[in-house]
Amino acid sequence: MTQNLTFEKCSESHKDLWKCYQALMRDISSEVLKARASEQRRQEVAQIFSELTEAITARGRHPAGNWLSIVRNEVNYKSLHGVWFPFSKSVPSFGTLIGKVKDWRNCSINLENPNTVKGEIERFFVTSFSIIDFGLSIALDYKDLLKKEGRRSADFSRLIKLSAAA
Repeated sequence: MTQNLTFEKCSESHKDLWKCYQALMRDISSEVLKARASEQRRQEVAQIFSELTEAITARGRHPAGNWLSIVRNEVNYKSLHGVWFPFSKSVPSFGTLIGKVKDWRNCSINLENPNTVKGEIERFFVTSFSIIDFGLSIALDYKDLLKKEGRRSADFSRLIKLSAAA
């Protein structure tokens, strides 16, 4: 079996990364519809990936899917959104944000659809956390697969054990 790896020259690193991530989310959303599960479950899971795709585009306002990078740049380089002292009244409190994810470590949270969150900074937080949660969930699932007899991925296993997912 031959596997090919190709590289494409990109011009805008963050924007191009998000374009690739968005394409991955769309592919997963389509592929999950072919999974062996009930129609209802396939639709529910596909919807989660569709919602995440919609969230990273800020509901279509940033078609490249780089809305998170745009907000981060606005906060860090332009001091927008009132998140630096003195804080604006529209910025969600730390308690509000952390309350959404307080049970994350023991896998007992249910993040809401980021697209239904009203405030932009709160939506940024929920979208970001959804992406992180998705990545760590994959890592944890892979960690469980590695425990099975005959799996040969010691390097990745070591990496997972060193990560925050362990």
